[in-house]
Amino acid sequence: MPHFLTVLLVKTIAKAYGGLALVASVAYGLTRRETWYQPSAKEKQEFQQACHDLWSLEAAHDGLSHNFVKLENGLQLHYIAAYLASKSCDTLVIFLHGFPDTCHLWEHQLRSSYSPTAQLVALDLPGCGGSDSLSRYGPDEMLNAVAEMIVKLKHRYISGVSAQGAEKRCILVSHDWGGVIAYRLAGETSGLFDEVVVLNSTYRLAAQERTASLLLSGRIAWRAGRFKDALSQLQPIFSQLLKSNYIFMLNLRLPLAKLFPWLAAALVRVCNENALRNPSVTSSPSLDKNLAASYGPGLSECTSRTPEGCSYGQSVRLRATKHPQGDWDERVRIYSEGLALGEWKPIYAGHHEPLWKSDPEMRKGQFSCPMHTIFGLGDIALDRRIALDGVELFMPNGTNGDRQLGVKFDREVQHTSVGQGSVTTLPLCGHWSMLDREGERALDALLERLMDTR
Repeated sequence: MPHFLTVLLVKTIAKAYGGLALVASVAYGLTRRETWYQPSAKEKQEFQQACHDLWSLEAAHDGLSHNFVKLENGLQLHYIAAYLASKSCDTLVIFLHGFPDTCHLWEHQLRSSYSPTAQLVALDLPGCGGSDSLSRYGPDEMLNAVAEMIVKLKHRYISGVSAQGAEKRCILVSHDWGGVIAYRLAGETSGLFDEVVVLNSTYRLAAQERTASLLLSGRIAWRAGRFKDALSQLQPIFSQLLKSNYIFMLNLRLPLAKLFPWLAAALVRVCNENALRNPSVTSSPSLDKNLAASYGPGLSECTSRTPEGCSYGQSVRLRATKHPQGDWDERVRIYSEGLALGEWKPIYAGHHEPLWKSDPEMRKGQFSCPMHTIFGLGDIALDRRIALDGVELFMPNGTNGDRQLGVKFDREVQHTSVGQGSVTTLPLCGHWSMLDREGERALDALLERLMDTR
């Protein structure tokens, strides 16, 4: 079959699958109670109070502060930061959220006492929470914005050397789409950070290699008449396609939130309900607070100001006028504009080429710093055989000193050192593993270890 016909066939099948996913989502949305019943006055008041508590720049936030950084192109990004226990800071820890979350996903970690000299901050990705919108959400726009933000945060908090004369360190912690960004930055740059932690996400090169290998094995088995073996080889791919059905729907590029606002609200609510399915006693908020965190500032919060006189940008105010609040047709463009797979041209100040470009012994896309992955095996969106298996091949060689996490888990939990990094799998955790009991403990233990410089 000619190549152009193959491409056309694949695109047609993808659109048809996306259409089926849309029909199924609409049918499911129609079964939801909130589709048919308006929230009560009490429910509206509770949601508005949660929005105020999380997003007002003038309210007290129990040890957290709202902050902004303006990039060279004028884009204003919002982040929340923990108050530093010490006057000196030797480690900066930056948290990146995924979809449909915002910086408030990481409140438990921000309030943790990993180290008195560590500054903990959680960033709102562009177009989310209190950060300005972008005209496009491709790799050039998103990756350059996040990379420049990291550079500016490092300059703000950890420029120079520590009081002991040691180099100050930056650790990036990420989840979901934040993990996609972290993986790409670690594999396509160097010098931005010293360690990376990724929870329940996927690295495009590892996933592509794994998928190609399974397809080849399945084809060989099929041609040899071993049909059962062929189906066994292809099963992880079928599983991931089933889990990813919503991605095909979002790639239809329809204004779904405008056409079906109740459907957008239902899907956001389902995501938040799933995030709280096995909540940790210490870190998991109420559903109202989770929803308010996802939706971002309302109109009343957009009029507030920080003590320094900063306020949310005009695009944040515009998103607050949409229904549902937050402009979800814009938010889902992260799925359809090439962020995961498109080529990236780094243009941020201070960019350094990845190490693999100058080292022939390193494979293309190999991470330039130690990588630690934590993966909840109950993930509703990712199959570990596609999203996790093979990531260890891109981890840099060396040793991490074989330091253990120092916490006792259930025996099913597997923690494996890989070169300078590690892989931890959590059978009792889902996609939002940092909100589950075992996932919270695993992340806390890992961060305590990474910040222990003794």
